[in-house]
Amino acid sequence: LEAILSGVEGTVVWTVDDDEVAYIDNGVLEGLEKGEVVVNASCGNYSAVYEIKIKEKPQLRINGKKNVEVGSNLQLTASTKNVEGEVVWSSSDESIATVDQNGLVTPVSGGTVEITITYNEFSASTEITVLVPTISVSGPTQIYVGETGTYTALLQNTLESYTIEWSTSEEEIATIANGVLTPLAEGTV
Repeated sequence: LEAILSGVEGTVVWTVDDDEVAYIDNGVLEGLEKGEVVVNASCGNYSAVYEIKIKEKPQLRINGKKNVEVGSNLQLTASTKNVEGEVVWSSSDESIATVDQNGLVTPVSGGTVEITITYNEFSASTEITVLVPTISVSGPTQIYVGETGTYTALLQNTLESYTIEWSTSEEEIATIANGVLTPLAEGTV
């Protein structure tokens, strides 16, 4: 706090009406506990008072997983203390993921994004990685009727455990089960 003296000379004496709630020294106020205090600045026969509310500092935290796949959603929650009202959710890059005001993250594309909650001038953030699942298949590019070919599927960038379901585009030409392709007729699948 600052006392501006106009036409008065002397030293400003600072006091508070409740030294269990706050302490003041040379205009620097330190809150000790939640409550209200009246600060008095006096110099000679002049004084001014100022009422101040001492509040506990808001505490914010985001809870939830740190990874999500494109095609699914991620629910985050806000833990707050000493917050009187709602927090505001935001995404640092909505081309990677959006977040609604209930903390539901919707992935858009692969990458890393920062999700933030804000209350007045206070905020908390968490980094979320958005994965784009990919699948690749390897095996022979040509098989003869009467033989079989074995294929392997590799699923990457995924958080879930998936069962691979095999199929061919033309079942009258070839069938596949558990990665083993059986040609039935000449053609391309």
